[in-house]
Amino acid sequence: MTKQELVLESLIYIEWNLLGGISVKKTSEAMNCSLQYLGKAFYELLGMRLARYIHLRVLSEARKKVTATYSLKEVAKCFEMSPEKLIYSFQKEFGYSIFSDRDIAFPLPLGKDLIKILLVRFKDI
Repeated sequence: MTKQELVLESLIYIEWNLLGGISVKKTSEAMNCSLQYLGKAFYELLGMRLARYIHLRVLSEARKKVTATYSLKEVAKCFEMSPEKLIYSFQKEFGYSIFSDRDIAFPLPLGKDLIKILLVRFKDI
């Protein structure tokens, strides 16, 4: 498996397993490679650490759920966090409340949008 395929597969795995305590360790085990190798491949191709990407995906998905119809307690439970930790993490990362209606700005697309971009970029591989 090439690094591009590995990163793409790990992104798909993260999306499918976002709810329920996704971690770098679980992702590397699912990809059947070492933490170091996956982390290095991820950073080389995307310029972002895998742990940070997972953290941003969890927070962005939690925000979607909170602004929809779910309670903060339900959302926090989905992501295996306390409500307080979820509020604190979001505030620390983005500088405003998880309940704010402001758009979230990321350094690169996340989730399915990133997977689509990489599929186009790596289609010749």
